[in-house]
Amino acid sequence: MPRTRPHAVFPIRDDNPHFLTPLVTVLLIGANGLAWFGLQGLGSEPLLSRSVCTLG
Repeated sequence: MPRTRPHAVFPIRDDNPHFLTPLVTVLLIGANGLAWFGLQGLGSEPLLSRSVCTLG
């Protein structure tokens, strides 16, 4: 039986042309990063420990 190559889970590229920069996607990723750093207290030990114990 010949071996078949498994399909990739996340496509690296596609054949659809894109004309615009994915600005909304970049903004959402940035907002998630800012929210995460804000909830973690920007890495300060007491706030980080409290958020981990409270939020899991």
